[in-house]
Amino acid sequence: MGFLAFLFGSCSKPRPAQSPAKPPPEITADSEIAGFVDLAFAIHSKETLPDGAQALRAYGVHQGREVGISVVLGAHWKKGALGPNAALTTYQGTVTYRSLGAPSDAFLQVLDQLYDTKLRTTTIRPDTTFTGISLAVEPADLMKGPARIKLFFESGAEDRYAELYTNIDLSKGVLQIHEKDPDYRSAIIKALRSE
Repeated sequence: MGFLAFLFGSCSKPRPAQSPAKPPPEITADSEIAGFVDLAFAIHSKETLPDGAQALRAYGVHQGREVGISVVLGAHWKKGALGPNAALTTYQGTVTYRSLGAPSDAFLQVLDQLYDTKLRTTTIRPDTTFTGISLAVEPADLMKGPARIKLFFESGAEDRYAELYTNIDLSKGVLQIHEKDPDYRSAIIKALRSE
């Protein structure tokens, strides 16, 4: 169980998801729990891309300002396990955060502010790809239930390594971006910003 806590554990408290019929949520409504900045967005659309990947467009507001991001789940997820005797199944694939233009620039600026990283970032890069690991639910089939995906950003520089979560619940129309550890904040902003 210790490895499960390491892989998927977070000190942040889960919160109920928003109904897709409601207006975009205040992304930080329940964010200040135990010092974590956890964000919730309403999923506005989902489409299957020609290569089989799934693209979700998610929006919210922060202090009246629209923010948004597209999250693209790769088409192929490799089935695995946490260990030779583990009963739980894992799926490994890619997750890409893709810019929606001005709402995504605003998202990155707000994230820089909420993380208190003071990197004064203005523009998000067109896309940033992470390695994703999901437990139990295969992200390629979100209709089977909510997916909780741990993301890893790996770079040649040690100070650029980062982890975070992306949780998707299609039945409730919610996409969440949760922190794994505040120590990764600067690396997350650097991974997402246009340099």
